[in-house]
Amino acid sequence: MRTNSFLTLFLLVCLFAPGLALGQDTTNPDDEVENARGAFIKSREPKVPTAGNQGALGASGDIPSHKFKEKNSPRDRKKLKPSPKPDVKPPIDTNAGKPPLKVKFTPANMGLGYSLFQRGTDGKPVRVDPANEFRTGDELRIWLEPGAAGYLYIFNTTNDGAATLLYPSTRLNQGNNKIKAHIPFELPSAKESKPEDRWFIFDGSTGVEQIYIVLSKQPLESLPVNKKDLASFCAKNQNATSKCPLPDETWSGIKALDLKEQVFVAKSTAEIGQKQSKAEQPTTSRGFGLAPKAPAPTVVFMNVSEDRNLLFAKLELKHN
Repeated sequence: MRTNSFLTLFLLVCLFAPGLALGQDTTNPDDEVENARGAFIKSREPKVPTAGNQGALGASGDIPSHKFKEKNSPRDRKKLKPSPKPDVKPPIDTNAGKPPLKVKFTPANMGLGYSLFQRGTDGKPVRVDPANEFRTGDELRIWLEPGAAGYLYIFNTTNDGAATLLYPSTRLNQGNNKIKAHIPFELPSAKESKPEDRWFIFDGSTGVEQIYIVLSKQPLESLPVNKKDLASFCAKNQNATSKCPLPDETWSGIKALDLKEQVFVAKSTAEIGQKQSKAEQPTTSRGFGLAPKAPAPTVVFMNVSEDRNLLFAKLELKHN
């Protein structure tokens, strides 16, 4: 009797297994990661001016329109003979046989990249894996590369507790949090006047530090937009453990912006262990963004939709 039952079960599996296999998601996650990171790096490239994109070099690395001059006047064009049509061969489909991507990312999708740097034994920043477990005394710095111009906000909670506003800060940029596309940003800044303010330092308390980053094309309505109002906001809510804690209702409204299904996370560990390069160091003299050949961020967040003008990112740092 037991043998007949196993035989029946085996036949059922053979009958339905092909159908089950066809119904499975065959998307290769590595392809999506490569596509998202590629689109982010592609967005570093300068934009070619159009009718609606004229003027001087902008935040996104726009090329000035005066760099492009028409080579031929209308009179000269009449003398030009049309060139014969080239013998164009159809392109080879290098993706033939591969499963299709769920999402096709483009440079128009709003992105944000970040890398985590730890202070090395020689005092210089070394790129580390954000998934590491850090220890008391470790010193870290968050390196950010916004994929679009906008307004940057950074918040911190410990073990999902009360939220603190880390940026904007009255000590940095006069409280102004407007940032440019693909120009590196560090928190804490390596240019802080006091050496002890240049790194995040893990204290003796173990747990998980959550860092929330919001990049928005428009300022958040619930937070101040200038140094004076920011100072007043922080002073009103200040307590013994935080210089700028957020009221619960304010933090609840900001967390409601977190649409996890709208953000894709692509990570690469290729450059873990390398020291921070000169190209990655923020400088006030840089008026243009990173070049495509510059080191890529360890983690890239990309909005799934091109229409979404706000990106909500979260990273967790474990302290044992």
